[in-house]
Amino acid sequence: MGPCIVTGGDGALGAVVVQRLRSLGVPVAIIQRRSSQRADGLVFGGVDLSDASAAAGAIDAAAKALGRLYALVNVAGAFRWETVAGGNIATWDFLYAANVKTAVNASRAALPHLVKNGGGRIVNIGANAATRAAAGMGAYAASKAGVARFTEALADAEPDNERRKTLLQQISTMTVSQRVKFAMKGGSEARRTLIRDTNKVVQRAVLQSPRLTDQEVEAFASMTNLTDEILRMIGKNRNFRKNYNVVRNLMNNGKAPLDVTLGLLPMLNPPDLKKLGMNKNIPETLRATAVKLMRQRNEAKK
Repeated sequence: MGPCIVTGGDGALGAVVVQRLRSLGVPVAIIQRRSSQRADGLVFGGVDLSDASAAAGAIDAAAKALGRLYALVNVAGAFRWETVAGGNIATWDFLYAANVKTAVNASRAALPHLVKNGGGRIVNIGANAATRAAAGMGAYAASKAGVARFTEALADAEPDNERRKTLLQQISTMTVSQRVKFAMKGGSEARRTLIRDTNKVVQRAVLQSPRLTDQEVEAFASMTNLTDEILRMIGKNRNFRKNYNVVRNLMNNGKAPLDVTLGLLPMLNPPDLKKLGMNKNIPETLRATAVKLMRQRNEAKK
């Protein structure tokens, strides 16, 4: 996966999306309604995405700051609960603008950048209410149904059925040899999926890919749903161990093989060793050994 824009990245759901993407090493730009006090150049605040020109300006600026654009995640939106009889018709206009127009405007502005990049992804946030509205959910459900129908129309505009398939749909039809080739030559999104493949040969191929980045290995080292063999291969690989973040992530991964983490323990610096000694999510043997090593180092300084 390449650089992404997340709209509404300052909200509860948006913040989780941003955090997850950045933990995977993905560059993320945030576009939000509230003004931003951050100065990292990747947060664009005070943007009304329901205004087409404002949305286009913000998307263009964010894409320029990122260098290129691979994906747009439309999280920006709003919620109101009120019954049809007791509510205000203005709420319907407000939610249509906040949920539908924001997604449409941001997507329209992002499309030229995605096409220029050779393709990409647009993810719109749906809601169960779009399929069945309860009392008080009429306006919200109608707006989310609009997002769902817009997403369908957007997907249907892609004439190539193969390109319209999701990554998982593509992988599900591949043979083992095809998945191995995809692991070696595919993008980072494919590698993040195939590292969890049921076939060990495919898993190993991901780590052997010439396109594998340091950031991806760092993310793999912290993943608790990988097999012992893959975590062991990461820990035993001399080149991977040269990256201190890989070592630190492995040490704090409670699923990493104990014999591997114990061998890497001396590589930790004092602050990280101290944190490891307080980490209750790792095996007690590793935690206790970290505490012991920390005491030994302190005594040696005396």
